[in-house]
Amino acid sequence: MDIALKDWIRCRVEANKAPHRRIITSFNKKKISQYKSKVMEYMNNPITINNLEILKKKLDYPTLSIPTQQVLNQIDETFTNSRLKAEQDITVPRKSNAPWSSKVDQAYYEHQYWVIRGKQIKSQLPYDHDLDIIKSKLKVTIEDNENTLKGVLRNVRLTKENLNTARSNGIDSRRNHLRQCLLDAELANNMKSINAIKQILRLEEIRDRYKKLSFYFKKRLSSHLSSISVPTDNGNWKTITNKEDVDYHIIQRNKQHFQQAQGTPPTKKPLCNILGGWARQ
Repeated sequence: MDIALKDWIRCRVEANKAPHRRIITSFNKKKISQYKSKVMEYMNNPITINNLEILKKKLDYPTLSIPTQQVLNQIDETFTNSRLKAEQDITVPRKSNAPWSSKVDQAYYEHQYWVIRGKQIKSQLPYDHDLDIIKSKLKVTIEDNENTLKGVLRNVRLTKENLNTARSNGIDSRRNHLRQCLLDAELANNMKSINAIKQILRLEEIRDRYKKLSFYFKKRLSSHLSSISVPTDNGNWKTITNKEDVDYHIIQRNKQHFQQAQGTPPTKKPLCNILGGWARQ
């Protein structure tokens, strides 16, 4: 979908790099087939088909007009959104990568308790065994006096918010949990546990420090071009933010820049005839 500009600026240029990679890296044939089917399903709409028909008729034109550029941008945006949506549809949600701690663990089981209670009310099936297992892992007793689906769903929402808060503070909760374990080991004078917990704390601090440093020192990807400044007739500069106008002025600038050799000896006879196609590149 990206435009090769060499036909307009008469120069060898590399293809534009899209902000999202469009290469299928999976080796799962079933997933690849599902992905392609989803993309085709989202792309197969009247607006996109009409834009493609318009584009086919414009391909024979020697220049790229702003209306044609708008059609290209619409097709490109539709394709990108279709691809990302298809990717979301076939991707299995990942579990949270928050570090484990007793606080996160308890918040998770409390939320799961109310999720299962909701399933129990909706399906009218016995989930008593699953609920007993979760209760055995909880350190506090859950007061379950809710018999309506509305009340259970309210608790599901509240416990989900509590779980998200615990996960967002996961690093601090983890360190506090380890420090409490270290304090208990020191009170029990258990040197083996003391050394092991201190080693864990030291390694995790080094890991977290490395993550922060790598974030600031890693190579940054170039951001998208959102605006350009072009000179005006009175000697001032004008800022342009419209996408099609930005593309138009960049193409005009590149034409002028890459055609500076026009009129030099290699572009005139007899050298032009001798060099052949090389004189036009």
